Parts: sequence; structure tokens; C-alpha cells
Amino acid sequence: FLITAPNVIHLGTHETITVQVHGAQRPVQVTAYLKDETKNQLLSERIIFNLNQNNNYQEMKKVMVKPGTLQQDLFKKSNRPYVLLVTESRELYKETVQSTRILLSSKKGYIFIQTDKPIYTPSSKVKYRIFILDNAMRPTDDTVTVAVLNSKGMVVKKSDRKIKTAFSENFEIPDIAEPGTWKIKAWFHQYEMSNVSAEFEVKNYELPSFEVKLIPLQPYYHIRNENFVFDIEAKHSYGKGIQGVSYVRFGIIDENEKKVFLPGLEQQLSIQNGKGRVTLNTPLLEEKLRKSISTLEGFHLYVAVTTVETASGEMREEELSNVKFVKSPYVVDLSNTKKYFVPGAPFSVVASVTLIDGSPAASLPVTATVTLPGKLPMKKTALSNKEGLIPFTFDIPGDAQMLQIMAEEGKEKLESPETSIRAERYQSASLNYLSISIPHTVVAPGDTLRITLNDIHQSGSGKIDYFYYMVVAKGQAELLGRIPSSNKIINLKITEKMVPAFRFLAYYFIANEGRQEIVADSVWVDVMDVCEGKIKVRTEQEIYEPTDNVNLLIEMDHAGTVALAVVDKAVFILNKKNKLTAKKVFNAMNSYDLGCSVGGGADSVQVLTDVGLAFLSDTIKSNVREGYKCLQVTRRQKRSLDFQKKMSGIGIKYQNTDLQKCCEDGMKLNPMRFSCVKRLTRVAGSPECRNAFQDCCEKATALRKEAKRRSRVGLARYYDDHEEVFDETSVNLRSYFPESWWWNFEEVKNPGNHSVENFAPDSITTWEVQAISISPQKGFCIADPHTFAVFKDFFVSLRLPYSVRRHEQLEIKAVVYNYLPNDLQVVTVTMEAVKGLCTAEATEKAVQLTLVAKGNSATPAYFSVVPLTVGEIPITITAFDTVSGHSDSIRKNLNVVAEGILQREERTICINSALKSHTLDLNRPSDMVPGSDSHVFVSLKGNIMDESVENCLSLTGVEKLIQVPTGCAEQTMVKMAPAVYAIEYLDASEQWANFNPEQKEEAIKMIEKGYTRLLEFQKVDGSYGAFKTTPSSVWLTAFIVKVLTRCREYISVQDSHIRNSISYLINQQQADDSFHDHHPVLDRTMQGGIGSAEEDLALTAFVTIALQQTLQVYESPDVVQVIRGAVSYMKNQLSRNTNCYSTAITAYALTLVQSDSEEARFAKEKLRGCSVFDAAKQQRYWGNGNDAVSVETTAYALLQTLLLKDMEYARPVATWLTERRNYGGGYCSTQ
Repeated sequence: FLITAPNVIHLGTHETITVQVHGAQRPVQVTAYLKDETKNQLLSERIIFNLNQNNNYQEMKKVMVKPGTLQQDLFKKSNRPYVLLVTESRELYKETVQSTRILLSSKKGYIFIQTDKPIYTPSSKVKYRIFILDNAMRPTDDTVTVAVLNSKGMVVKKSDRKIKTAFSENFEIPDIAEPGTWKIKAWFHQYEMSNVSAEFEVKNYELPSFEVKLIPLQPYYHIRNENFVFDIEAKHSYGKGIQGVSYVRFGIIDENEKKVFLPGLEQQLSIQNGKGRVTLNTPLLEEKLRKSISTLEGFHLYVAVTTVETASGEMREEELSNVKFVKSPYVVDLSNTKKYFVPGAPFSVVASVTLIDGSPAASLPVTATVTLPGKLPMKKTALSNKEGLIPFTFDIPGDAQMLQIMAEEGKEKLESPETSIRAERYQSASLNYLSISIPHTVVAPGDTLRITLNDIHQSGSGKIDYFYYMVVAKGQAELLGRIPSSNKIINLKITEKMVPAFRFLAYYFIANEGRQEIVADSVWVDVMDVCEGKIKVRTEQEIYEPTDNVNLLIEMDHAGTVALAVVDKAVFILNKKNKLTAKKVFNAMNSYDLGCSVGGGADSVQVLTDVGLAFLSDTIKSNVREGYKCLQVTRRQKRSLDFQKKMSGIGIKYQNTDLQKCCEDGMKLNPMRFSCVKRLTRVAGSPECRNAFQDCCEKATALRKEAKRRSRVGLARYYDDHEEVFDETSVNLRSYFPESWWWNFEEVKNPGNHSVENFAPDSITTWEVQAISISPQKGFCIADPHTFAVFKDFFVSLRLPYSVRRHEQLEIKAVVYNYLPNDLQVVTVTMEAVKGLCTAEATEKAVQLTLVAKGNSATPAYFSVVPLTVGEIPITITAFDTVSGHSDSIRKNLNVVAEGILQREERTICINSALKSHTLDLNRPSDMVPGSDSHVFVSLKGNIMDESVENCLSLTGVEKLIQVPTGCAEQTMVKMAPAVYAIEYLDASEQWANFNPEQKEEAIKMIEKGYTRLLEFQKVDGSYGAFKTTPSSVWLTAFIVKVLTRCREYISVQDSHIRNSISYLINQQQADDSFHDHHPVLDRTMQGGIGSAEEDLALTAFVTIALQQTLQVYESPDVVQVIRGAVSYMKNQLSRNTNCYSTAITAYALTLVQSDSEEARFAKEKLRGCSVFDAAKQQRYWGNGNDAVSVETTAYALLQTLLLKDMEYARPVATWLTERRNYGGGYCSTQ
């Protein structure tokens, strides 16, 4: 028998359990349920399976872990909780019960967030929608937690919303918001792992009036080509090309992504009707490089283009940085080939060939070679299809143990790119096997997939009665079946439930030494990304004039709700990211796939596991899944620090300069993916050089495989253009220029064509229509975007700066665009007089000038003005030709701000729950500019620790708290230590449920990375200096010992690394039992108060604290002896010490060693004697209360007080410290 369930079960979600019994003669009953292993409590209903001849002894049923407090407790206790799948059956088990552990996830359903635009200005309104769906992609009703985070990562708005299918909301961005990326986060209430986010950019901008695209004729620079050519395309958003000029500069981006410009290659060219072509000649490039272009292999060409429109003077800057220098433009890949083969069966080798930019390369010859050790290679050659795929089939001998597979592109005769993998033999105790063969193509719903089952079994093993099979899509079994073994073909009907991909599992039972063995195989099948429901949008016309009636046609095969949005395509010039697209939806669907390979496995256990199943059987035992994501998945694209260190360590043994160069050449990443053996054939030089090349090449290749070799992402920034060129009809004033509109829901009650109408805004541009359908019958679908233009032959464009200062003189430039074929000889352009704006006219008359507007051209008109008032001043420009009657008028607001600069003042207070109100006196500064506004922002925190702790869990968060560069050991510690303390705090207070599940993992990774980096700085005697070459620092070594001791609970730390450092510290104790740092750290602020206090006393206390904490882990009589001497020294010095900081840290050290000792009591009294108590605020602190040393001194005093458990004395101290935090949760002291 075989019982399966997903190997990750999602809380509150219906999961599929399958039961299949082989060889049964009478009905079998199985009961399945889920329970908590530790508390032995039931978590689901008891599901009963009745297996009999009518259902072929196979059945699928749903089970759900019900939401509740017990389940929430599981997530609080562990970031990877498990539940127990328990099955009972008197017919199947002797013990009547079998169980297996399954990972529990709090992810469920789907949440999609859509904003009306990807970019906003301060003071603007953000419109957003949230769509919620169940796991079947159907609309659902649920409570969702929604949070808005500003660019500092601070929550500015958070609420729980009861949502029925979709929810629309808006909020305003403050007018003084700093530029940066904001986020909207949403998750099902108490299901934190369902968390999704949508980002949008906030900055001051004006919409650009044209777009520039850089289009290479080839997406690579072949080093044997005589030149590199690319086109410049510059068009207004309404589709017309500009007249202007482009300035081009060239540079090189090396392997370390360092950009170097090459003087002497600059070009200037005219842009006519929006087009221009640039040619870079290879000989000229080599002349400026002063070396052969062949040395640039693997580097990137960098192109910077500045384009200026002649009439408006508007400038756009674009760059191209993804063009790679290559010997071959092709990349061959074998990642779709199984890593395990079935001996004696056909084996499918699936190769893909792409251009260097990732686009498929069609009709290219590719040769696949399969080599068995000791036998002649098997070769086949074929042409790639339009997707760049080439499937080969090889017959594998029954005695094969391992296959070496290589694929090589055959067009590039001299430099053929290649790749290779190794396939291992499927392991079967009885030497019985199963192989699945399918056509290698993308299937679509409605298609029939022909699946062939090839069984290879020993004649003495008995008869195979049935092939059993299962279709698993998005982690759930969707289909269960069996066929007689005489029938080797399954014609599988593809359904919408199998989108976007599924896994087909087949297996059979065979007798082996008196017991049954399961023999299994699986394949992954790609399904075309199509929605269940169909939706298409289009407009009746492709071009409209401003204020025209736009008729939008919605074509659907189902009834449902349609969410509409129309966005000015000019917005996407500035930011085209963060759109809600169909691809994002299918990626979200695919995230529920629990499988971890393209199919197959080393044995039947791995085959089932890699399909994403947990299972119970009388023949095999399920592996417990250890993480939510597959181990093979590459999670980061940039090289980790330890990867770089390992790479740099490869060549250390080569001291000879020439051999170092040979080694470096071997380590270089080969873009054609040649094997090291093949590359070696091209290496000239001595045998020593060739050996160094091969050694370093093979070691670097192994490291890259381990790190999953990062891939360079990101195409050139191609901006979509938009011109805020605004025109009006001959009568109307154009003044309505939204960047998005038609933001509403339309109900489509019947399938077929549905029509909705709206008026076109005044913008001369191209609009993109976005439409999303939601239906209980057909689910969620995003239509392909549709575009239409709003245009006039004659119009005025007016582009104003985002803001100007009062009394600042500026020149307003209006541009008259005449796309008529004939010239307009007398065009009058006027600017209306308006209050608060000084113009060239002495009287309150309109300013007027005359110009000639040539056909198919743009002509500028200039007006000098000085704004006299703060606020928005309307600027109205009208152009008309009295002869032809063509005219246009446009109005935009000029945003005038007060002179002066923005200054911030921050204040933190603790709220006393006993008081109903708190009063803050906020006085306006005396030097505030008259007429300007002031703003007050309040950030409220229910828990005083949340903000600081959350910032400690990620590198970006720590950087918000502490602004330091990265690099040396000191700076590594400043970022590593806060993460350790934050994890300790959240573990102790059981507050992980309040944070994203990924944050603990991110923090632990940051600690691991810091630890790896620290080891590079450790010296032979266990000490640390800022750098390897810097003398050792006692303080830094003690700090690292203290933190690493606490790290042991979260990461693997080698004991010797800490013990060696402890030994170093012991040896540094002076004759008088003190500690002295002969080489203090470089960053003196990092030491906090020690850098300025009576240093030997404070440092002795600091080292004592570190050593005392090590005793919890490493018992050492030597350490105890050193601490005893240090305590004696501190006791003697404390009586004559006058420094408040030294007193505080010494008091903490003495209390930590023995809280009830005479020394600790004396230190407590002395410490409390130098405190300052603010009776009005009920706060206590030490020092002057204004600097970082005061903060750190007070913090040590608080630690000492908490050791004594004196909460009454501690409360006013904690209150003072809390109010010293800044607006982001950080402090002025690194310690």
C-alpha cells in the first residue's frame, strides 16, 4: 500500500491525502488525521477512506489543519513546526497505527496587490487594490492584515480588513516624504507566511516628454566582429519621433562590476524623426584600450547616451550595460535533464541553447554526447526548435552505473560552448526499474499528453499487475489512477488545474525476497500559462482626441467582476517595475509546487520526496522535509563573502608571479562554459603554468557549483516614454492630466462582449489599459494590456519643474508642435496674467509673442517669470493660428515653495498608561521662513522594543541604526552583534509571531556571514585586530569573544576559535591584574565610553564581562583565576575612580560575577550616587544626558539594576533610555 500527503501542509487549507492498496481481495478501511505530536491533540477531522473494487482500491480525500491557538503556539515555538499525519487501519497494520511527521506552514491562498502606478510624488494619493483567493484560485472572504511602510521601513498605517474578494483603498503620501521605496504588505490574519508585498517609488519628478531606447543589432559583442552597432530610438509617448541630438560615451564593466569610461570614443549624432545609428569600430576600441579585445572576454560594454530634443531642450539619459564580450554568443544548458537514469531504458537528454541575453536560439546544431566509463561515447546531433530546446533519446545499457553527459553547440567551429552533467543510476534492491517517456513540449489545457511507461524488471521477480499513477499540481494530488501492466500508454487530458506545471508520478509493486518493493519514476511537465477564464480588452479606435468619448470593449467567456486601470505610459519611463502582471500570478501559483527536481531520483524514496510527497507504506519510509524551500534553490544572486574569500584563497599557494597569472586565468569564469580540460588545450606555456591553470580552474568550478554561480540580471534600462505634451481642441482648455484613471470595478453579468465608456483626459500620450477579471467559476485572470493614443495635429506642450522657490526667476518654455504637412506662418502664443506671478509686461496683460510653426516640427516659445507667492500658481498658455483656425490651450500649476532648507527635530517620549493625555510643547524656530509650513509626525509603538529589534534582524535594518562602512573586523562586529541580541530577545520573549518568518533566517545568515568574515581576521594566537596586518586589540578580542559565545546557540561555531581568543585574553592580564589595550581599535566611537573613560578600569571590567559569559559554556579554572584577580583590581580602583562610565561598567561586571558580594554592593552604592534624577519626568540617567557616553553609561547601569531584579529602580532608567532613541529606533551609541 501507499498513503501520500503533501510534505508541507498549510494551516487552514484543504490538503489532499491519497490511499492506494495493492493486491487487496476484500474492502479496506483507513482512517487518517493530523495531530500535534507533543500535546497529542487532534488538529483535523478524522477522514475515513473506504477502498474496494468499485474505486480500484484507490481514493483521494481532503483534510485540513484547523486554525486555532494550538497551531499558533507551534509557530511561536519554532520557525519550522511539524504536525503528525496518523493513519489507522486494522486491515493494513499489525500495530493498527502508522504516522509520519509533516512540516506545517502558515501560508495559504493567494493575495495580489495592485497600485494604480509604480511611482508617486510627495503629497500625491496612492490608490491600491487587494485581491484575495483561496488555494483553488477562487475569490474568498477573509480577514487580511494590511500595512503600509515608508522608505525607512517604518509602518505608517496598519489595519485588519475583512475583505470579500477584493478591496480598494487609498492614502496620501506626506508632502515632506523622503525619496525612496515604499511598500504595501498584506497577509491573511494570523497566517504570517502568506505575506506578500507591493513596492512603489516615491520621489519628486515631472513626467518626461519622450522615451529613448537603445537597441543593439546583436545582444552581445563578438570579439571577432569588426564593430558593434546599435540604434537609438527616441519617440514621444504618442508615437512621433523627436528631432534632436545624442551624445554617446563608451566604457567597460569588468568582472567586479567596476565601470571604467574610455576617453576618445565619444560620438555625437543627429536624431532625425526619432532615429539614429551608432557604430563602434573594434580597431578604435583596441587602440583606446591599448590591448586586444580578446582580453575583454566576459566583461561588459557600457554605453551612456544623452539625448536632447532641440525644440524643448529636454534631456534624457539612458545606458546600456548588458552587452557582453564573447567568443561565442551562445549558452548551452542541461538543467532540464534528469540527474538519474534507469538502466536498460531510453534516457532523455534535454538540452537548451540560448543567446547570451537568455533569449532562445532557434535552428542551431547541438551535439549531445553520453559517455559510459570504459565505453565509446554515444553522439547525436539535432537542430534546436523555436524555444531553443533539443531533446535527444539514448538507449542506456543495463549494466550502466554512471553517465557523463555533454551538450555542445556546433555552429561556432572554433569556440563551441558546451556544458556537462553527470547522471547516476536509479537504485533498486531487486534490479527492477521504471522509466517514463513524454514528448518534450509545452502542453496547454485541452491537449492530450501521450505518456509511455517502460518497465524493466527481472523475469524471476514475479508479475507486475498494475501501473499506478498520480498527477500532482501546486503541491496537491489532482488525479489518481491505475492501468494494467500490459498497457504501456497513458493519454493524459490536460486540465486548467494542471497550470502552470505538474508532476506525473508512476510506480508499480514487485515482489522481492518475500516482500513488496515500490519501483517509481516521475517527470515534470510544463503547462502553458493560461487562465481558466478568458478576458480581452480593446478600444473601438486606436487614436482619440482629448475629451473624446472612449468606448472600451471587454470580451469574456464568463460572468464576473473586472477591475480596470488606465495608466499613462510615460509613467513607465520612470519606473516600469512593480506592475501586477500575469507572470507574477503564475509564479505565485508555482510557489505551491513542493517538488525539488525535474523528475526521477536515486531511489523510490527520493522520487516520491522530490515530487513533494510525504508517505506511509509497508515497503519504504518517508523522509522528513527539513525546510520550506528546496536545498538546490539558489536564493541569492550575488556572491557571498565566504564565496569570494574561498575564491581568493585558491591561488595563495602560488608565490611565483607568472604562476599566479596562470592560476588567475584558470579561475576566470568562462562565458562559453568550456570544461577545464577543453580550456587547457588552448593554454600555451610551461608545464607548471598549465598545471596551475588546471588546478585553479577545477577548484573555482567546484566553488561555483557549490554557490550555484550567480547570474547577471537586468537588461539595459529601456525607458518607456511619455510626454506630458498637452494639447487641447481648438475650443477647450486642457487642464486635466492624470497619470492614471478609470480606476474602478465593472460588473460583467453575462459572457460575451461588454462595453463601458469614459472621457479621455487632456494628455497627449499613449494610455495602457489594465484589466483583471475575478469570478467564482473561472477564478482570477489578468488580461494582456491594451494601448490607445490621445493625439492632435497641432498642440502646445508645457513642462514645468516639480517645484521652484519664491522670488526665483525662471524661464517657462512652451513648445508648439505642428504635425500638419504645411507651415503655419503666424502663430500667436500667449501666457495669461495671473496674481502672484511677475512677468515681462508692466501691466496685468497677457504676455504675447508670434512665431512660425513649420510643418512636422516643434517650435519653442519662452516666457520669463518670477513667482511672488508660495503655493500653486496656474500657468495658462494658448497658441492659435488665425489663418487656419488651429488652436490649443493648456493650463498647469507651478508649485512654488518657500525659500530656506528643511530641518528636522526629533523627540521621543514614554507614554504613561496611568495618564489619559500627554502634552508636548513644540515651539517654532525663530529663524523659520515666514509663510512656510511646519509638520509634526508621530510614530506610536505599543512595544518599546519592536522597532529597534526588527531593525537588528537585517543588514539594511542595522544600517538604519548604525551608519558605518563594511570592511574590517570592527565594522563586521557592529553589524553582527545587534542581530545576535535581537534573536536572543525574541526567543526569550516568544515574540517571533509578530515578525515575518523569513526575518529570523535572514538574521542568522547575517550572523553566519559575519562569523565567516571574522575568521579571516583572527590571528594565530586567537586575537583580533581591525585588519590582519593591524596589531591586536584586547577590547576588540573581548567583544568578539562575548558575541561568539552567544552565537553558538544559532550557528555552528568551532570551539577552538573561541578558546584561542580566551587564551589570548588570559595572557594579556597585567601584573596588577588589570587589562590594558596597547593598540586600541581604529573606530574609537565603537568602543563607546571606554574610549574616553579611565581606560584600564573600564577595559578590565569589559574583559571581565566577556570572560564571565564564557564560563557558562567553557568551564576553565584559568578563567576563574583571571576573573578573581580582575575583581580585586576593580575593587581597589573603584574607590578612587571619579568617572561615571567606569563606575557603571565596573558595577555591572562585579554584579555579573557575584551579585551579593561586598564589591558588588559597594559598586551599586557608588553607581547610584552619581545618577541624575529628573523628578518632573520621573527619569533617571548618568552623565550629562546629551551624548553617546551618557546613553551607554545609563545602559550599563540598567543592566546592573536588572541583575539585582530591582524593577522599581529600573523603570525610570528604562524610560530615559527609551526617549533617547531616534525616529527609526536607533541610538547615538554603537554599544
